Amino acid sequence: MSANSSDQSKGSEKQAPWREATVTLRPEPRAGLVRELAMLFTLRQEHRRDDINVFEELMGELYAGSDEAERADVARILAERSDLPPSVAAMIAMDDFAIAEPILRHGRTLATIDRIRIVGGRSDQHRTALAERADLEEAVISALFIHAGSETIAALASNPNLTLTEAQTDRLVERVIATGQSLGQAADAIEVSPGRLIDLFFDVDRASRRRALLGFDMETAFRRIEKRGRRTPPRRQSGLEAELLEAVIAGDEARLVRLLAQALDIEDALASRIAQDRGGEPLVVALSAAGLDVSDATSILVRFNPAFGWTYQTIRDLVRLYGEIGWRAAEAILDRWSARTGRRLTGVQRQLDDAQGVRGTERPPQTGRERIVRPDPKRQTDRS
Repeated sequence: MSANSSDQSKGSEKQAPWREATVTLRPEPRAGLVRELAMLFTLRQEHRRDDINVFEELMGELYAGSDEAERADVARILAERSDLPPSVAAMIAMDDFAIAEPILRHGRTLATIDRIRIVGGRSDQHRTALAERADLEEAVISALFIHAGSETIAALASNPNLTLTEAQTDRLVERVIATGQSLGQAADAIEVSPGRLIDLFFDVDRASRRRALLGFDMETAFRRIEKRGRRTPPRRQSGLEAELLEAVIAGDEARLVRLLAQALDIEDALASRIAQDRGGEPLVVALSAAGLDVSDATSILVRFNPAFGWTYQTIRDLVRLYGEIGWRAAEAILDRWSARTGRRLTGVQRQLDDAQGVRGTERPPQTGRERIVRPDPKRQTDRS
């Protein structure tokens, strides 16, 4: 063998193994060629940039023409390679789920933009596999919130490696509800606070409602009531319990809504939602905030809307809940609900505040003991 031929053979030995495979290419690539390329790629721990470029080019040309079994083998072989070209990882990840799953779950070079493309353009199985990863970028999470179905949202909620911001947690809670999942099951995993559950109260299941009511921050509730000038339990309107009971017995929802709205200084829309809620927990909050004692509240709960079909155990649980939440928490909860629908500033609350001399809108001046009474232009005009 000549020296030239010897040098050529040495040079060929330095080339990446898959370069030799190009010699065997035919117009119709033989079966198993893509699998062999993938296996040859794994023989070395490090690759030169030009070798990776050649591998990337070959995979781009041959991958789509191979059969499903071969593509599945390729995905399994290359899934955890840290030097896998991102374009190859994306090509495999966009394949049918049965083939793409190893890359979706374990691919180390799957780029953020490609993950977003998968979320937006592939199946919920693809999205669920991505949702179970520990290295989800914020942009991918946002894309999942938009496109994900129930299984994917459940996977996000139960992902133990996922650290969500407060805003992401709120968005996830909303998606859990929107996709019909049980927030009670997901709440512990995504650390939904009782306060957040209070805000979402009408949309969550009974277990989550009870958790929210019993876990609501009583100190915060107390401070909120103090800001409104209330330091003593609510004073019942004369005959309120009798009127509420009459409306319940008569099945007069319109009257019940009007009574609740007036007694609690809330909008009719919120009072109507309370009256129409089949769970009964919002009514428990309303009755507690209205200052009814447990016997009057029990009478109303026992007779409330037979169409709801409450069992004896349901009524018993509601009565027990009534005795556990307290009026401070009840009023603070109503404040939070009212913030979503608007709260009236007139009515019984203003009368109570006036009686205690704590009207925030008409404070005495800082100098002198007497309040300055400004002349009313309208009255002066009438007199003239």
